[in-house]
Amino acid sequence: MAKLTWDDVEQKLTDLGFTVSNWQSNGNSYSCDIQKYSPAGQDCNFTLDMEKDNPASAAKALDELYENYDPDEETMLWIGPDGHGKNGAPHHMSDVLNDMKAVEKDLENARDDMTYFVENFDIDFSKEEIKSKFLNAMIQINGSETIEEKHAIGLCKQAADYVINKGVGSPKQKKELLNEYLKEIGITDGKPETYTKALVKAVSENQKEIAHEKMKEDCRNHVLVTTKPAMSSTEVKVHRMFDSLFNNSETNPVEYASFVLAAGPDAPVNQYKGEKWWEKAVEHAVNSGGELWQDSTERVHMMEKAGLIHNDYEDPSLYGSCYDTYKTYMKEYGTPGDTVNFTTFVEEIFPNKNDMTKYLQLDQTLLREYRKFDEDKEDHLIDQYIDKADKLYGKYMHMYLKDLDVLDNKARDRKIADYEKKHDASRGR
Repeated sequence: MAKLTWDDVEQKLTDLGFTVSNWQSNGNSYSCDIQKYSPAGQDCNFTLDMEKDNPASAAKALDELYENYDPDEETMLWIGPDGHGKNGAPHHMSDVLNDMKAVEKDLENARDDMTYFVENFDIDFSKEEIKSKFLNAMIQINGSETIEEKHAIGLCKQAADYVINKGVGSPKQKKELLNEYLKEIGITDGKPETYTKALVKAVSENQKEIAHEKMKEDCRNHVLVTTKPAMSSTEVKVHRMFDSLFNNSETNPVEYASFVLAAGPDAPVNQYKGEKWWEKAVEHAVNSGGELWQDSTERVHMMEKAGLIHNDYEDPSLYGSCYDTYKTYMKEYGTPGDTVNFTTFVEEIFPNKNDMTKYLQLDQTLLREYRKFDEDKEDHLIDQYIDKADKLYGKYMHMYLKDLDVLDNKARDRKIADYEKKHDASRGR
């Protein structure tokens, strides 16, 4: 934990716009002089009396300075016998008074800033937090402009100064962490081209991370429209299907990715790694119940509706036998009638085989009722169709989650490592 020092206090006073001098120690007290010009240019000097061995007492000293400051009294020090300003002060008394009130307000702000600084000084930062603060400062200072080589070093120093000297926490600790980060991204010399290349890359990656975090937040809030212009027609269909599914469910892609990790079978862990492991884990998850569970009929219907699979288990030749039966009934009875259970066809007369086939394709119940078919053959074809749909469903879910970048590869690798550790131990290695 960082400990506040007098150097930190002096640096903070400097950041607040004061010139600091004349540090003196006397018994249990420690003091310094601070100086700042008023808005009208008057030289204002004060002494801070603090407690020795207690840098945090600077906040209390500034508070006492502010509470004891009287703008009226200070104004009279700048007024001459004629009732007007002297020694460079504004001519009118009212202007001098306003200037001293501005000094009073500045002391109040300094007191508040110093209080916040000392109370929050011992906050520890991680390198990730410093990285985020630095890159956000870069974006705030430079905006959306391209980082030019002639400005890169100055821009970096300006952002670094903001991170180190503004806000809470120890400037020393923040400086150390920031220096480590800058070395990691390749800033190890004073060459403008090095700064430019490193900063452009870092800002670009940060913007991608921000976009990714926003996407994850959208996932949590079920506001999903994840299609992108560069996607293929199949990818668009996949994303629209799962966007709709998640938007109408109580879960979301981020939570579902956690479910996949937890439900991932142990068997593939020792056989597959990387994306192959995720493929198997997703395939297992979508077929193991739990979140987003659907039976085969629901899944097939959803994928057919999305245009991702097409009914390929019907034997086209079977339509012909159905039509032959239809023609036989027509010859025997003249028009369709209830005597042969053609009730649905009462208002439909099909003059040719194509019209009859199109009609029956829209109504699978009629197709089964009126045609001659091999039930065993059809059941086999339907099973194959469902198996195909199940495999594609797992494949498409993996594609979707991978596109959204919500699969936790670090957690996957830990799971694999834990499995292999236990596996090796059980074999006596």
